[in-house]
Amino acid sequence: MALETAAKLRGGKISALGARHSALGTSDGSVSVDKQALAMLIPIIALSIPVVAIVMGNLVKMQKFKADAAHGSMSNPDTEARMAALEDDVAALRQELGEAQERLDFTERLLSKKSE
Repeated sequence: MALETAAKLRGGKISALGARHSALGTSDGSVSVDKQALAMLIPIIALSIPVVAIVMGNLVKMQKFKADAAHGSMSNPDTEARMAALEDDVAALRQELGEAQERLDFTERLLSKKSE
């Protein structure tokens, strides 16, 4: 009885493996492709190509930036002059902003005195 059960189990395993094998290929050795799976795979691949291209492009830009920074292109005299000019512009803008805030405070005080 145990031998019959073992034979049935082996037979079940063999038939399950056979069914799995027949789903992947045919008896002559060629592979059959599920058309629905292929139809789903095509848009996935088509949409992933631009995403991969964008990611790789950004990685290349980052590597170029790191290489330029390592080679000292940031210490270019022209770049330093432009940075100094930008710092001067920012300082001037901060001063103008401070003056505008003082004028606003003064105007608010005048309006609050008139309303009282």
